[in-house]
Amino acid sequence: ALSLGNSKLTEETLTLFLARRHFDRHLRKLRKESRIRIAEFRKRILAWPVDIRVSSPQGGFWLWLELPAGFDALELQERALKRGISVSPGTLFSPSGGYRNYLRINCALPSTKSILGHLDVLGALVADMV
Repeated sequence: ALSLGNSKLTEETLTLFLARRHFDRHLRKLRKESRIRIAEFRKRILAWPVDIRVSSPQGGFWLWLELPAGFDALELQERALKRGISVSPGTLFSPSGGYRNYLRINCALPSTKSILGHLDVLGALVADMV
């Protein structure tokens, strides 16, 4: 409705993709890959040398980490950004500024050596701060 310049080829391709149930197959594949990736990230995080709790999501692609009481996830975010790693401290999701010792990790990224290495660096930063 906002653009009258849509490509006819793109529209026809998408129509065939949906009509032939490729989308359903694609979603099943994505869900399977997400479960595998989340499990891999979770296992890697639980190997950190720190006592933390990690969520077991029933859907989505985020892991919530509960770090030790008094931990400052905002400070961790600053340190991680200096290393080229982006994380989301729990306070971003709390109107009252709560969940200061929580961290949300995005598991939608492919589990490449680089990403898994970033998780290891993040674990070392957490351990240093504890």
